[in-house]
Amino acid sequence: MPRARKTTGVAKRVTRTKRARRTRRTTEDSLEEAGMGGSDTDYCGPGTRLDDYCKRRLDITICKILTLLIHTIFPKCPKCSSILTAAVVPAGQNTSLLQCSQCSTMPLCEHCLYPCPDGTCTNQACHIVSLLLTCDRVKETSSNVYGCPLFRACPKCHNLISHVGGCKYVRCDKCSHGYCFICLRASKECRKDKDKYFSLTCSVPKAARQRFQT
Repeated sequence: MPRARKTTGVAKRVTRTKRARRTRRTTEDSLEEAGMGGSDTDYCGPGTRLDDYCKRRLDITICKILTLLIHTIFPKCPKCSSILTAAVVPAGQNTSLLQCSQCSTMPLCEHCLYPCPDGTCTNQACHIVSLLLTCDRVKETSSNVYGCPLFRACPKCHNLISHVGGCKYVRCDKCSHGYCFICLRASKECRKDKDKYFSLTCSVPKAARQRFQT
């Protein structure tokens, strides 16, 4: 079982501006991978007609970029998945709270998406949840947890852990709880699927990004 690396210190809250900057960098990286990166001078000259393969690859890349933009810049309602908008406040006031126009008028915290009936987030784990909701995903294709968020919170004590190698099972260095980094079930439960020990999938769907309140 791989050793887990503990994240110390207070996770810095991610603002809209920082999320936008990160999205721009990710978009530029995606364009580079698709062969569309580079400076403006690279495009001087006659145009080139794309073949069917390049068109399909371009369509896939654009879809990935648009999906990333929607999920990063426009948070979704935890209940109905509608895109959240700025909460309605009295004229002349500013707010960073969000609101779902489809299922609730209760303002939500911009960072951890929990209800803020009094206009202030009281979730003591807000900074942790904010990191869990906004951190990048594991991009190393050789990793046994490829596609998972870089950080997971221990299901028992909420201690932050990142996967550093080996199989998909980790053990919390705070409470010693062992669990699967992909589905978040207890290790002994997930290990019953012996044929999936080193698989990127489990017998249950991959766990979504975590949200909790303390």
